[in-house]
Amino acid sequence: MMKLGTTLGLAAIVIVGAIVANFTLRHDSTLPEQLYDVAVFPPQSLEAVDLIDQNNEVVGIERFKNNWTFLFVGFTHCAHICVPSLSQMVLLKKAILNQPEFGPRYQEKGLAFVFVSVDPARDTPEHLARYMGSFDPGFIGMTGEESAVEDFEKRLKAFHRVREDKTKPQGYDIDHSGEIFLIDPAGRLAAKFHPPLDINKVVNQFQLFVGHFTAPVPPG
Repeated sequence: MMKLGTTLGLAAIVIVGAIVANFTLRHDSTLPEQLYDVAVFPPQSLEAVDLIDQNNEVVGIERFKNNWTFLFVGFTHCAHICVPSLSQMVLLKKAILNQPEFGPRYQEKGLAFVFVSVDPARDTPEHLARYMGSFDPGFIGMTGEESAVEDFEKRLKAFHRVREDKTKPQGYDIDHSGEIFLIDPAGRLAAKFHPPLDINKVVNQFQLFVGHFTAPVPPG
């Protein structure tokens, strides 16, 4: 039987080893230190995507490539979390585009703001289009079959849970993740930001992500 002291000693070695490995991984990546608290390292591929957008067009992984995407997951009947978060995304977009040496490249393309609804029963494409327009006409709403939305959430490591609530006219409410996700031009989850956002800080971090970005090496 292994003695308690030996067990604790091995556990300590494992923990220290994990810390050292994590430090080495970050150091070797040359990831700027200012991104440590938000970066997903290494970036995680979203792989297959099967959603529809507010124009009732099919959304695959290609829609998330060749541009940077800030993305929030929620539903339109959510007032306490979604409205403030989407309002901050409006401010974030303006702040990025107002950067004199940085924003002009994103005036026409290369930067997207997306809202993915986890409530497809109520959030039809038509409803999403109206809802997005109330924040910014350039924002895009997406949803899909419940299984497709759940699969997309898993790739983001996001979640939602429908629960009965008789105080609501519809008889239910939805708990969901609150992060704002950043997807890079290779279609990979690059970062998670936790509202309320420090807009200036996120703009600076975004600039660092753009400068640090490298596309994945294609298979030989």
